[in-house]
Amino acid sequence: MFEVKDYDPLEENDIEGLPYLYQPGHLRYSREYYVNRVFENKSFSVYSNKKRLAVCIMTESFEQDQKFLDAYGAPFLYWLPEAMDVGREQLDAYCTQLISEIIDKHPDSHISYHNRNAAEIDKISELLLKKGGSILCNWHSVIDLAVDISTLKRNLRSSYKSLINKYLPILNPTCLDDKNCTWDDVLAFRKLHMEEAGRETRSIKTWEEQFHQIQSGEAYIIHSRLNGELVGASFILKSKEECCYGVGAYKRSLFPMPISHVNLWKAIVCAKEISCRYFDVGQIHFPYMKPTVSEKEYNIGFFKSGFGGKIIPRFYVHFVPT
Repeated sequence: MFEVKDYDPLEENDIEGLPYLYQPGHLRYSREYYVNRVFENKSFSVYSNKKRLAVCIMTESFEQDQKFLDAYGAPFLYWLPEAMDVGREQLDAYCTQLISEIIDKHPDSHISYHNRNAAEIDKISELLLKKGGSILCNWHSVIDLAVDISTLKRNLRSSYKSLINKYLPILNPTCLDDKNCTWDDVLAFRKLHMEEAGRETRSIKTWEEQFHQIQSGEAYIIHSRLNGELVGASFILKSKEECCYGVGAYKRSLFPMPISHVNLWKAIVCAKEISCRYFDVGQIHFPYMKPTVSEKEYNIGFFKSGFGGKIIPRFYVHFVPT
Protein backbone atom coordinates (compact mmCIF):
# COMPACT_ATOMS: atom_id res chain seq x y z
CA MET A 1 0.00 0.00 0.00
CA PHE A 2 2.86 2.38 0.81
CA GLU A 3 5.93 3.28 -1.25
CA VAL A 4 9.14 4.83 0.09
CA LYS A 5 11.18 7.29 -1.97
CA ASP A 6 14.25 9.40 -1.31
CA TYR A 7 13.57 12.99 -0.29
CA ASP A 8 15.86 16.01 -0.62
CA PRO A 9 14.94 18.49 2.12
CA LEU A 10 17.47 21.04 0.80
CA GLU A 11 15.52 21.49 -2.43
CA GLU A 12 11.89 20.40 -2.03
CA ASN A 13 9.53 22.90 -0.45
CA ASP A 14 6.01 21.72 -1.16
CA ILE A 15 5.17 19.92 2.09
CA GLU A 16 1.94 21.14 3.68
CA GLY A 17 2.54 22.84 7.03
CA LEU A 18 6.27 22.06 7.21
CA PRO A 19 7.73 23.95 10.23
CA TYR A 20 10.01 26.93 9.58
CA LEU A 21 13.14 25.23 10.96
CA TYR A 22 12.81 22.54 8.28
CA GLN A 23 12.36 24.77 5.26
CA PRO A 24 15.08 24.10 2.64
CA GLY A 25 16.78 27.46 3.11
CA HIS A 26 17.16 27.09 6.86
CA LEU A 27 18.50 23.55 6.50
CA ARG A 28 21.10 24.84 4.02
CA TYR A 29 21.98 27.56 6.53
CA SER A 30 22.40 24.92 9.26
CA ARG A 31 24.65 22.87 6.98
CA GLU A 32 26.94 25.88 6.60
CA TYR A 33 26.73 26.74 10.29
CA TYR A 34 27.93 23.27 11.32
CA VAL A 35 30.88 23.63 8.99
CA ASN A 36 32.96 20.92 10.67
CA ARG A 37 30.36 18.21 10.13
CA VAL A 38 30.11 15.91 7.13
CA PHE A 39 26.42 15.33 6.40
CA GLU A 40 24.76 12.50 4.51
CA ASN A 41 21.07 12.84 3.72
CA LYS A 42 18.89 9.99 5.03
CA SER A 43 15.52 11.66 4.46
CA PHE A 44 12.61 9.87 2.82
CA SER A 45 9.00 10.32 1.74
CA VAL A 46 6.14 7.86 1.99
CA TYR A 47 3.62 7.68 -0.86
CA SER A 48 0.32 5.99 -1.53
CA ASN A 49 -1.28 6.06 -4.99
CA LYS A 50 1.44 8.52 -6.11
CA LYS A 51 0.51 10.99 -3.35
CA ARG A 52 3.10 11.97 -0.75
CA LEU A 53 1.68 11.37 2.71
CA ALA A 54 4.61 11.81 5.07
CA VAL A 55 8.26 12.85 5.22
CA CYS A 56 11.14 12.15 7.55
CA ILE A 57 13.89 14.80 7.47
CA MET A 58 17.04 13.15 8.76
CA THR A 59 20.81 13.25 8.24
CA GLU A 60 23.74 11.19 9.38
CA SER A 61 26.86 13.19 10.16
CA PHE A 62 30.35 12.92 11.55
CA GLU A 63 32.56 15.34 13.46
CA GLN A 64 35.92 14.13 14.67
CA ASP A 65 35.16 10.86 16.49
CA GLN A 66 31.44 11.52 17.09
CA LYS A 67 28.46 10.40 15.03
CA PHE A 68 25.08 12.15 14.84
CA LEU A 69 21.59 11.29 13.65
CA ASP A 70 19.59 14.52 13.34
CA ALA A 71 18.64 16.98 10.58
CA TYR A 72 21.60 19.14 9.59
CA GLY A 73 22.26 19.87 13.25
CA ALA A 74 18.60 20.27 14.28
CA PRO A 75 16.57 17.41 15.78
CA PHE A 76 15.27 15.16 13.01
CA LEU A 77 11.63 15.50 12.10
CA TYR A 78 8.88 13.05 11.16
CA TRP A 79 6.02 14.99 9.57
CA LEU A 80 2.50 14.00 8.62
CA PRO A 81 0.31 16.76 7.12
CA GLU A 82 -2.98 17.24 8.92
CA ALA A 83 -5.16 16.34 5.93
CA MET A 84 -4.88 12.86 4.51
CA ASP A 85 -7.19 10.35 2.88
CA VAL A 86 -5.69 7.17 4.34
CA GLY A 87 -5.80 5.83 7.87
CA ARG A 88 -3.49 7.94 9.99
CA GLU A 89 -2.80 5.16 12.49
CA GLN A 90 -1.78 2.72 9.76
CA LEU A 91 0.53 5.28 8.13
CA ASP A 92 1.99 6.29 11.48
CA ALA A 93 2.76 2.67 12.37
CA TYR A 94 4.44 2.10 8.99
CA CYS A 95 6.63 5.21 9.23
CA THR A 96 7.51 4.55 12.85
CA GLN A 97 8.74 1.09 11.91
CA LEU A 98 10.95 2.55 9.15
CA ILE A 99 12.47 5.10 11.52
CA SER A 100 12.93 2.50 14.27
CA GLU A 101 14.98 0.35 11.89
CA ILE A 102 17.23 3.33 11.11
CA ILE A 103 17.68 4.14 14.80
CA ASP A 104 18.59 0.52 15.56
CA LYS A 105 21.46 0.82 13.05
CA HIS A 106 22.93 3.79 14.94
CA PRO A 107 23.59 2.58 18.51
CA ASP A 108 26.78 4.66 18.69
CA SER A 109 25.28 7.94 17.40
CA HIS A 110 24.04 11.02 19.21
CA ILE A 111 20.37 11.13 18.22
CA SER A 112 18.09 14.18 18.42
CA TYR A 113 14.39 14.07 17.59
CA HIS A 114 11.66 16.73 17.52
CA ASN A 115 8.40 15.42 19.02
CA ARG A 116 6.03 17.87 17.28
CA ASN A 117 2.89 16.85 19.16
CA ALA A 118 2.76 18.98 22.30
CA ALA A 119 -0.10 16.89 23.71
CA GLU A 120 1.61 13.51 23.86
CA ILE A 121 4.84 11.57 23.44
CA ASP A 122 4.82 9.76 20.10
CA LYS A 123 6.12 6.26 19.36
CA ILE A 124 9.54 7.45 18.16
CA SER A 125 10.10 9.46 21.33
CA GLU A 126 8.99 6.46 23.37
CA LEU A 127 11.47 4.25 21.52
CA LEU A 128 14.38 6.62 22.20
CA LEU A 129 13.40 7.03 25.84
CA LYS A 130 13.28 3.26 26.33
CA LYS A 131 16.78 3.05 24.85
CA GLY A 132 18.01 5.43 27.56
CA GLY A 133 17.35 8.80 25.94
CA SER A 134 16.17 11.90 27.81
CA ILE A 135 13.45 14.42 27.05
CA LEU A 136 13.79 18.20 27.05
CA CYS A 137 10.88 20.61 27.13
CA ASN A 138 11.48 24.12 25.77
CA TRP A 139 8.81 26.74 26.41
CA HIS A 140 8.00 29.15 23.57
CA SER A 141 5.88 32.28 23.57
CA VAL A 142 3.61 31.99 20.51
CA ILE A 143 1.27 34.77 19.37
CA ASP A 144 -1.99 33.99 17.56
CA LEU A 145 -2.18 36.47 14.69
CA ALA A 146 -5.86 35.80 13.98
CA VAL A 147 -6.80 38.83 16.10
CA ASP A 148 -6.59 42.41 14.82
CA ILE A 149 -3.61 44.76 15.29
CA SER A 150 -5.29 46.71 18.10
CA THR A 151 -5.74 43.49 20.10
CA LEU A 152 -2.12 42.50 19.48
CA LYS A 153 -1.01 45.88 20.82
CA ARG A 154 -3.36 45.62 23.80
CA ASN A 155 -1.71 42.28 24.70
CA LEU A 156 1.73 43.88 24.97
CA ARG A 157 3.31 44.37 28.39
CA SER A 158 2.14 47.76 29.65
CA SER A 159 5.62 49.28 29.72
CA TYR A 160 6.20 48.26 26.08
CA LYS A 161 3.21 50.15 24.69
CA SER A 162 4.46 53.66 25.44
CA LEU A 163 8.01 52.81 24.35
CA ILE A 164 6.84 51.46 21.00
CA ASN A 165 4.44 54.37 20.44
CA LYS A 166 7.23 56.88 21.10
CA TYR A 167 10.08 55.30 19.15
CA LEU A 168 8.26 53.67 16.23
CA PRO A 169 8.20 56.94 14.21
CA ILE A 170 11.78 57.78 15.26
CA LEU A 171 13.31 54.47 14.17
CA ASN A 172 10.85 53.90 11.30
CA PRO A 173 11.53 50.14 10.96
CA THR A 174 11.32 48.67 7.47
CA CYS A 175 10.36 45.12 6.45
CA LEU A 176 12.69 43.74 3.77
CA ASP A 177 11.53 40.60 1.99
CA ASP A 178 11.83 38.82 -1.37
CA LYS A 179 10.45 41.91 -3.14
CA ASN A 180 12.83 44.58 -1.84
CA CYS A 181 15.76 43.08 0.08
CA THR A 182 19.22 43.37 -1.47
CA TRP A 183 22.56 41.73 -0.70
CA ASP A 184 23.76 45.13 0.56
CA ASP A 185 20.95 45.08 3.14
CA VAL A 186 22.20 41.72 4.42
CA LEU A 187 25.81 42.92 4.44
CA ALA A 188 24.75 45.93 6.53
CA PHE A 189 23.08 43.51 8.97
CA ARG A 190 26.25 41.42 9.09
CA LYS A 191 28.41 44.50 9.73
CA LEU A 192 26.22 45.59 12.65
CA HIS A 193 26.20 42.02 14.01
CA MET A 194 30.01 41.85 13.96
CA GLU A 195 30.38 45.30 15.52
CA GLU A 196 28.09 44.47 18.42
CA ALA A 197 29.52 40.95 18.93
CA GLY A 198 33.08 42.25 18.72
CA ARG A 199 33.99 39.51 16.26
CA GLU A 200 32.75 37.46 13.32
CA THR A 201 30.67 34.69 14.91
CA ARG A 202 29.86 32.75 11.72
CA SER A 203 30.97 32.48 8.12
CA ILE A 204 29.92 34.67 5.22
CA LYS A 205 28.32 31.57 3.67
CA THR A 206 25.69 31.49 6.44
CA TRP A 207 24.73 35.06 5.56
CA GLU A 208 24.54 34.12 1.89
CA GLU A 209 22.18 31.28 2.79
CA GLN A 210 20.02 33.66 4.83
CA PHE A 211 19.84 35.99 1.84
CA HIS A 212 18.71 33.02 -0.28
CA GLN A 213 16.04 32.31 2.36
CA ILE A 214 14.74 35.85 1.96
CA GLN A 215 14.81 35.61 -1.84
CA SER A 216 12.82 32.37 -1.75
CA GLY A 217 10.19 33.73 0.64
CA GLU A 218 11.34 31.73 3.67
CA ALA A 219 12.41 34.76 5.73
CA TYR A 220 12.44 38.56 6.00
CA ILE A 221 14.47 41.10 7.92
CA ILE A 222 13.61 44.27 9.83
CA HIS A 223 15.92 47.30 9.59
CA SER A 224 15.71 50.29 11.92
CA ARG A 225 17.74 53.43 11.20
CA LEU A 226 18.55 56.56 13.15
CA ASN A 227 19.79 59.55 11.14
CA GLY A 228 20.46 57.19 8.25
CA GLU A 229 22.57 54.76 10.30
CA LEU A 230 21.48 51.13 10.73
CA VAL A 231 21.00 50.68 14.48
CA GLY A 232 18.84 47.56 14.61
CA ALA A 233 18.34 44.47 12.43
CA SER A 234 16.26 41.34 13.00
CA PHE A 235 16.06 38.12 10.97
CA ILE A 236 12.66 36.42 10.89
CA LEU A 237 12.06 32.86 9.67
CA LYS A 238 8.74 32.02 8.08
CA SER A 239 6.70 29.16 6.73
CA LYS A 240 3.22 29.37 5.23
CA GLU A 241 1.61 29.42 8.68
CA GLU A 242 4.18 30.59 11.19
CA CYS A 243 6.94 33.16 11.62
CA CYS A 244 9.71 32.98 14.18
CA TYR A 245 12.24 35.45 15.55
CA GLY A 246 15.66 34.16 14.49
CA VAL A 247 18.51 36.51 15.35
CA GLY A 248 19.05 40.21 15.87
CA ALA A 249 21.73 42.87 16.26
CA TYR A 250 21.13 46.19 17.99
CA LYS A 251 23.34 49.20 18.68
CA ARG A 252 24.13 48.78 22.37
CA SER A 253 25.52 52.29 22.73
CA LEU A 254 22.01 53.63 22.17
CA PHE A 255 20.42 51.63 24.99
CA PRO A 256 18.05 52.17 26.72
CA MET A 257 16.48 53.24 23.42
CA PRO A 258 14.08 50.31 22.81
CA ILE A 259 15.38 49.31 19.37
CA SER A 260 14.71 45.59 19.90
CA HIS A 261 11.17 46.33 21.15
CA VAL A 262 10.38 48.34 18.03
CA ASN A 263 11.95 45.81 15.67
CA LEU A 264 10.13 42.85 17.16
CA TRP A 265 6.80 44.67 17.15
CA LYS A 266 7.32 45.56 13.47
CA ALA A 267 8.19 41.91 12.74
CA ILE A 268 4.93 40.78 14.37
CA VAL A 269 2.90 43.32 12.38
CA CYS A 270 4.60 42.22 9.14
CA ALA A 271 3.79 38.57 9.89
CA LYS A 272 0.16 39.56 10.37
CA GLU A 273 0.16 41.49 7.08
CA ILE A 274 1.46 38.52 5.07
CA SER A 275 -1.27 36.30 6.57
CA CYS A 276 0.86 34.10 8.82
CA ARG A 277 -1.27 32.54 11.55
CA TYR A 278 1.31 32.43 14.37
CA PHE A 279 4.42 34.28 15.47
CA ASP A 280 6.88 32.37 17.64
CA VAL A 281 8.68 35.05 19.67
CA GLY A 282 11.12 32.44 20.92
CA GLN A 283 12.13 30.44 23.94
CA ILE A 284 11.43 31.76 27.42
CA HIS A 285 12.68 30.63 30.81
CA PHE A 286 11.20 30.35 34.28
CA PRO A 287 12.89 30.93 37.66
CA TYR A 288 13.24 27.20 38.37
CA MET A 289 15.57 26.96 35.35
CA LYS A 290 18.11 29.47 36.69
CA PRO A 291 20.63 26.86 37.87
CA THR A 292 21.10 25.77 34.25
CA VAL A 293 20.15 28.99 32.41
CA SER A 294 22.34 32.09 32.42
CA GLU A 295 21.03 35.41 33.71
CA LYS A 296 21.33 36.80 30.15
CA GLU A 297 19.20 33.97 28.70
CA TYR A 298 16.64 34.42 31.46
CA ASN A 299 16.40 38.17 30.81
CA ILE A 300 16.06 37.67 27.04
CA GLY A 301 13.21 35.24 27.68
CA PHE A 302 11.54 37.75 30.01
CA PHE A 303 11.83 40.42 27.31
CA LYS A 304 10.23 38.15 24.70
CA SER A 305 7.36 37.16 26.98
CA GLY A 306 6.24 40.81 27.09
CA PHE A 307 4.82 40.64 23.57
CA GLY A 308 1.85 38.51 24.57
CA GLY A 309 0.97 35.07 23.30
CA LYS A 310 0.51 31.70 24.90
CA ILE A 311 3.26 29.58 26.41
CA ILE A 312 3.62 26.46 24.25
CA PRO A 313 5.77 23.41 25.11
CA ARG A 314 8.16 21.99 22.51
CA PHE A 315 9.51 18.50 23.20
CA TYR A 316 12.90 17.20 22.08
CA VAL A 317 14.31 13.75 22.76
CA HIS A 318 18.07 13.18 22.92
CA PHE A 319 19.95 9.90 23.00
CA VAL A 320 23.62 9.89 23.98
CA PRO A 321 25.55 6.66 23.37
CA THR A 322 27.36 5.16 26.34
